[in-house]
Amino acid sequence: MKEKLKNILTFEKILGFYIVIQFIIDVATSLCVKHVSESLSVGIFVRTAFMAIIVIYALIKCDKKDKIKLLIYYAILGIYMLGFLFQCYRTLGTTMIMTQIKGLIKTFYLPIILVALLPLWRKKNVNLSNKFFIYALLGYTAVIAFGKLFNVSYLSYPLANGEGTMGLFYAANEIGIIISILSPFLVFELLNEKLKIINIVTLLFFLYASLELGTKVPFLNLIILIFVAIYANIVKLIREKNKKRCTINFIGIFAVVAMLIISMGYMPIAANISNAYGITFPRLFSNNENQYVPPEQVVLETPEEVQTAVYSSRNIYLKDNMKKYKETSLISKALGIGYLTTNVETGEVQELKLVEIDYYDIFLCHGIIGTIIYVIPIVIMAVIWFKNIFKNFKSIFIEQKNIFLEYSVLIALLVAFTAGHVFTAPSSAMFLVFSVLILDKKFKEDVRGE
Repeated sequence: MKEKLKNILTFEKILGFYIVIQFIIDVATSLCVKHVSESLSVGIFVRTAFMAIIVIYALIKCDKKDKIKLLIYYAILGIYMLGFLFQCYRTLGTTMIMTQIKGLIKTFYLPIILVALLPLWRKKNVNLSNKFFIYALLGYTAVIAFGKLFNVSYLSYPLANGEGTMGLFYAANEIGIIISILSPFLVFELLNEKLKIINIVTLLFFLYASLELGTKVPFLNLIILIFVAIYANIVKLIREKNKKRCTINFIGIFAVVAMLIISMGYMPIAANISNAYGITFPRLFSNNENQYVPPEQVVLETPEEVQTAVYSSRNIYLKDNMKKYKETSLISKALGIGYLTTNVETGEVQELKLVEIDYYDIFLCHGIIGTIIYVIPIVIMAVIWFKNIFKNFKSIFIEQKNIFLEYSVLIALLVAFTAGHVFTAPSSAMFLVFSVLILDKKFKEDVRGE
C-alpha cells in the first residue's frame, strides 16, 4: 500500500496536478474578490503556501552544496525584505502595510520559486509531461468560451474602453499571458505527436479565447506562433523528410489561418485594434440588413501618440513613477519606493499606479538593491545556458521541443516589457518558471547527446 501511494504521489505528479488546477484557483480568486471581499485573494494564499512548501522541501531534500546556496540567497532576500518593510514603515507608518507585503510576495515569487525548484528539478530528474500544460490551457480557455456561451463572463475592460470577455477570471492581461506561455506546448504536440481529440478541442478553445479576450498579447502570440509553427514544420520536413506528416501539418496551419481570416471581423480583438490603430477587419458574411460599420479612423500624428497607443499609456505612468523615484530619498532609491504613494491634493495614502512593464516596476518599487537580488539567479542561469548553447549550438534552432520551449520563454520576456504581469504576477510567473526548468533540462540533455 505504501509503495502504491509513493507511485501515485510522485513529485512530478504533484507538480502536474498543481499545474492543471491553476485555472480553478484563479476562478476561485476572482469570485472571492468580486463577490466577497477585494482583500480576500485565494490565489495569493494558495500560491504563497505552495511557495513556502517548495522552499522547505528544497532545504530538506537538496544536497549540502545546494542547501548552502539556497540559505545564502534566502538570507540575503530576507534581510532585504525586512529593510524594505522597515523603510515603508518609516515613510508611511502602518497605513496599508498589507498592500506592501502583498506586492513584495507577488514580485519576488518568481526568483523564490525558481531558486527552490532548480536544484530539486536537477536532482530528481523531473520530466513533466506536456499533457499537464495542455490540460491547464484547456481549463483556462474553456472557462472563457463557456463563460461567453452562458453569458456569465466578466468584461475584459470594465470601464467600457474596449471590448472582450474573460470568463470568470479577474484580470484579462494575466490570463492572456498565461495562455501565451502555455500555447507552445499544445502546438508542439499537434505538430509532432499523434492527433488526439483533446488536443484538437484545446486548439479550438485556444483560438477562440485569443480573439475573445480582446487584449493584444494573446492575439499577437497567436500570430507569431503561426510563423513559429511554419518554421518548425519546415525544419521537420528538412530533417526527417516525413512529407506525409509535414503536409498534414501545413494543411492544419493554413486551416487555422483561414479560420482566423473568416472570424476576425466578428471578434472583440478586431474592434479593439480598429479603435486603437484604425485598422479595420471586414466581415465576410454580413448581410445588407446588418452591415459592418468600421469605427472612425484613428490618426496617430506624433511619435508620442504612437508610443502611448502601443503601450496603452504605460509610457505616461512610467514618466510619473520615474519622477517619484528621482524625488525620493537615497535609501528609498536603494530599497525602492514600494507600492503606495501620497496623493498630492488630498494627502491620503493610496496604491501606486504601476507602469505594468515588469522591468520598470521591479526597479522602481524595489530599487537598486532589490533589483540586483531579483536578477542574481536569473543571470547565473543565463550564463550556464549560454555555455550549454555554445556546446550544442544547432539544437537551438532545429530541435522541435527546443523551438517551442524557447518561444514560451521568449514570449514571456517580451510581454514583460510591453504589457507586464509576467514577473510580478504569481499565476503567470509560475508557468514561466516551469518553462525555464524544462528548457534547462533539455539543454543539458542536448549537451550530453541524449
